[in-house]
Amino acid sequence: MSDMKSDAGRLLSGEETYLNYVSTLSEAAREKQKGRLVSSDAPYWAMLKKAREEGKKIVYVSGPAPVEILYAMDCAPLYLDLLTPRLSENAALVPALMRETELRANADVCRMSKTQIGTILTGDIGLAPDAYVAVPVPCDSACMAYMALASHIGAPAFQFDVPKRVSPRTLAYLDAQCLAFVEFLEQLTGKKLDRDALRYRMELSNRAAKLLREISAFQEKRPSPMSSHLNVWNELINAWGPTEELCAMLEDERALCEKRVLSGYSPCPNGEKHRVLLLHNMLWQGVDFTDWLETEYDAVTVADGYSFKQRALFQNLSDEADCRGVLCHRMIDGATVHGAGASGETLVDDVCDMITARGADVSIFMGSSGCRHEWATTRMLDETVHSRCGISMLVLDTDNTDPNYRSEKEVKEALAEYMDTVVRKR
Repeated sequence: MSDMKSDAGRLLSGEETYLNYVSTLSEAAREKQKGRLVSSDAPYWAMLKKAREEGKKIVYVSGPAPVEILYAMDCAPLYLDLLTPRLSENAALVPALMRETELRANADVCRMSKTQIGTILTGDIGLAPDAYVAVPVPCDSACMAYMALASHIGAPAFQFDVPKRVSPRTLAYLDAQCLAFVEFLEQLTGKKLDRDALRYRMELSNRAAKLLREISAFQEKRPSPMSSHLNVWNELINAWGPTEELCAMLEDERALCEKRVLSGYSPCPNGEKHRVLLLHNMLWQGVDFTDWLETEYDAVTVADGYSFKQRALFQNLSDEADCRGVLCHRMIDGATVHGAGASGETLVDDVCDMITARGADVSIFMGSSGCRHEWATTRMLDETVHSRCGISMLVLDTDNTDPNYRSEKEVKEALAEYMDTVVRKR
């Protein structure tokens, strides 16, 4: 904790930038997971650190924004939803960031939002923003947080207004906003959108989405070649999807899965004994828990997240209106990646279908304290999973950002009790 306190002091005083700090953390995590985990945010932070020198406009981003347009306009999106999970590894820093938000901005938002706003109110991100773009998800805390961020970031802001459902009317409403967004960026950058550059970024975006589908399908194999980290990949794609670098990383994971399937490899030391559906919206904490389940219980995570909808693909790259339609679909669908916009019925059906498709015999719901839109469906989900799939689900109160809310040790103790008393005694 002493090192964490020292690090927190340097960050809050501006002696060290948040960007430099998360770069160091992500490189250390990448080295620690070498041979076990392909996905990493380390190259993303390295790309951002060079962005200003390369003359790119820096755009802070919240939510599932159409980053294909940003990259085509030669902007560098700093995805705040990816910054916060790395900073949350410091248990001394998070309370200080939350306190700052409570004092100076909004005390009513969740811990994740408080931490995110706190990074703007304190210290130095390391890259001054030229603009801010937000795509609100259907969550009261997130919507309030985006307004506070727009107020305190101190740069021109563009906020999409995203309907919750897909219809011709809602798509037309979002399409007009996409056109306005392009005009906003053209004014910011002083240049027109290069349509060839946009097509190139959409091709890369399609490639990333297809690769993720292929990787996810490997979890249906027995034994599963590695635990699922859909939450991590989805956030990386939101920030960095239409790039050669991320596609190369996805291809590396696909190749590793193919190799392991051919050899019959299992990440579980004594062979695969259990298959876990892990419902949560954590990033790097989630990786730690899947590793622990493999090591302690020979339990491989075959699906993770809250919802499992595939990303829409661009079908006709020469049709600008059709491509904008896909971007609109993605913004609406993006809210349901973690279930925030999914109805209770949709969420239950998705979860039960995934349990059946992946042959899961363990179901764990690790609900974040701030995501009360998810908790509302928990009892229905628990009862339906038990009646349809014959599995007793563990429901666990956690937080996806504040490590002081419920410690890793406490979470593992709860998981161990469930695995020992419910799963192993069936």
